[in-house]
Amino acid sequence: MRLMRFFILGIGVVALAGAGCGGSTVRVTTDGGPDGHPDAAMDAVRPPGVMCPATSAGQTRGLGACCAAAGDCAGGVCWNGFCTKTCATTSDCGPAVAPSPLPVGTPLACAPNMLGDSFSYCLPGSLRDCTTTGGAGCPAGEDCGLGLKPMATQATVATAYGGLCLARLMANDYLPAGSVCQPEAGPYACENQGGYLGTGCLFHRCTRACAHSNDCPIGMQCQAAPYSPKVGGAVSFLSLAGPGICLGRFCGQVHGEAGQMFGQVGQQGADSLCVAGESCVPTIAVGATGDTQYLSCVPARPGALAFGAACSKDPAQDMRCADDSLCVERTGTKFCSALCRVDADCPAEAICIDDYPSSPLPNGSLARLGMCTPRALVPGVSCRTERDCAATEACLPVGARSVRTICQSTAGTKWVGEICSTASECRSGECVDRDLHSPTGANRTTCAGTCLKNSDCGAGQICQRVVRNNNGTSDDPSDDVVAGICTTLDAPAQGGGCTTDDNCTGQISIDEMGGDTCDPVHRTCYAKSAHIGDPCQHRANCPLGAYCRLGDP
Repeated sequence: MRLMRFFILGIGVVALAGAGCGGSTVRVTTDGGPDGHPDAAMDAVRPPGVMCPATSAGQTRGLGACCAAAGDCAGGVCWNGFCTKTCATTSDCGPAVAPSPLPVGTPLACAPNMLGDSFSYCLPGSLRDCTTTGGAGCPAGEDCGLGLKPMATQATVATAYGGLCLARLMANDYLPAGSVCQPEAGPYACENQGGYLGTGCLFHRCTRACAHSNDCPIGMQCQAAPYSPKVGGAVSFLSLAGPGICLGRFCGQVHGEAGQMFGQVGQQGADSLCVAGESCVPTIAVGATGDTQYLSCVPARPGALAFGAACSKDPAQDMRCADDSLCVERTGTKFCSALCRVDADCPAEAICIDDYPSSPLPNGSLARLGMCTPRALVPGVSCRTERDCAATEACLPVGARSVRTICQSTAGTKWVGEICSTASECRSGECVDRDLHSPTGANRTTCAGTCLKNSDCGAGQICQRVVRNNNGTSDDPSDDVVAGICTTLDAPAQGGGCTTDDNCTGQISIDEMGGDTCDPVHRTCYAKSAHIGDPCQHRANCPLGAYCRLGDP
């Protein structure tokens, strides 16, 4: 006898032991409307499932009967809360028997595959191919679930996955696609079968397979199927190729640490990307090797604790956050958090820190997520400039997603504004030229540092606003981390950009184009009669110490 794992393709395990132990009520807040079923009305109250009566000692049940463990089933497999068995042809199957969440007499057909996957089971419904049609191509009483194409021989996402028409659970007793559901309600929370997913309740919403977002209820999108150890994961997961599943709105994706390219920026998420009442949370793993954490909008758990509250993932303690993934720990304190891209995504007196580990991804690595963190849990003295810190400290941002700065230990000894040849010489750990390039031996560089105004910087420097992190979304400035950095006025080249005014009007250097006067100290060109706010095309069109804002750097 074999107990089939009740899983979501390597993303997380859903406990099957409590399957069918319903009885509580949930508030249906589907924004999918009736979705073809009058019982999907907004704010309807009804049980999310049925009680599955326990089996007597030594008793086993037939195909389609409800179950809580493999030992309940004559066929040795309990899948998605009903008994089934492995099969080669439909003649190996039969109708569903009582007690069952399926309509009495529902025929089960064989769903074989040629991929060597164990998912060759008797499943309820016609198993008609709905890969390209979604649920619209299924007979009455059925909907599209994710399955494996019976003739597929290549174990890839694009070739292996297909849509299968599966029987819905009994009408009027279960929640339709798009409804809010909870995993702890067991396998009978939703009327749709999960198929290969093993559950129809995926990340707090009843789901279905889809070909396009039009196949999904309002408020959900057709997204790539989760990574599977057998068929891998979607590489181009932001542009769907092949059948997918209905998930909440996309709100970010963060690559795991393993295999991450140098300089690669994760696209962190935030609740502001979701509609009211939903939270942006880590959901499925995607990527060829399951190397990327996908973020989706999900309905908040009813009665969820507020940000900053002490939390536990144990249902018995009744201290749960909007989603269990938001119960995180900092300096030994567990609290309810929220995903963030920048400090502005967080409540007042909270900081966006992007070092919180996700659950292990299928490739074994962790994605580092941006999470709002109460300032009280972040050790360190707040500062504005290096002058606010001890000689052995630097005034540095808390992290790559925050503009909040605290005094932090440093090995460098040079102050902001001092000439440097390596970053390690500087207290700030930043040694750059006017164009923010690191030392090359052929450019003039000084120690940089955070600032709010020019007087925070060293002699011959200005406080220039720069985009330190654009969240991988160059077309969306709302998620940019913008901060002041002290930069030198010196022309980058070791020999400078000019020695006389004629060098400026003669434009011997493209970097000095547009100027008419040479500053002998910084050996750079500027426009002597220009004023702040005048039109410009180049930096040298501006007064000394100003720069031409053509767009965010």
